Amino acid sequence: MNREQEFFKLDHLSPKTKVLDVGCGEQKKVPWAVGIDRVATAAADVVHDLDRTPWPFDADSFEVVVAAQVIEHVADLPGFFAELHRICRPGAEIRLATPHYTSPDSHADPTHRHGLAYRTFEFFADAPDGNALPAAQRWANRLLGLEATVAGWYGCPRFELVERRITFRKLHRLVGVDRLAAHLPLFYEYFLGGFAPARDLQVVLRVRK
Repeated sequence: MNREQEFFKLDHLSPKTKVLDVGCGEQKKVPWAVGIDRVATAAADVVHDLDRTPWPFDADSFEVVVAAQVIEHVADLPGFFAELHRICRPGAEIRLATPHYTSPDSHADPTHRHGLAYRTFEFFADAPDGNALPAAQRWANRLLGLEATVAGWYGCPRFELVERRITFRKLHRLVGVDRLAAHLPLFYEYFLGGFAPARDLQVVLRVRK
């Protein structure tokens, strides 16, 4: 099982949990989930242009949303997150994986529209509590001049940032780049990203209503 499969492993969920798999492709991450994709696949229950809103779901429909390697294809990210907020119930969990902007995979696919970074999701969520960060990370952020918040830049914060992780391929894990990026993610992006490209961003958001 690779790291993305582990991230989307949701065996603890009850089959009664209302789950949406956005861009499900040929296989849903959760077997009983509702699948939505822009192309017809064996797993997609709904084929819909993800850039065209509203999506064909009622407000407050879902308790969990998973989206693997999808948001880099979406034209209107603020509209995408606004629609996720509409269709999710209060407290719903959203799990996203997307190529990190330093990854060659972020630029190889000509249908990718965005290169996404560690702070991208702060534009839609509450700012992380700077005082809750580890001391080394607070020091590095002050050194880099990155203490200014961008929370809720595109409308009032609709989400809580629960988890963010930059992932790497095996060689960079062996030399410890993943551990450094876990403790000093912005230092990694500003000073090391060009030398040691990452693989993906994995993000967990909680819906606020």
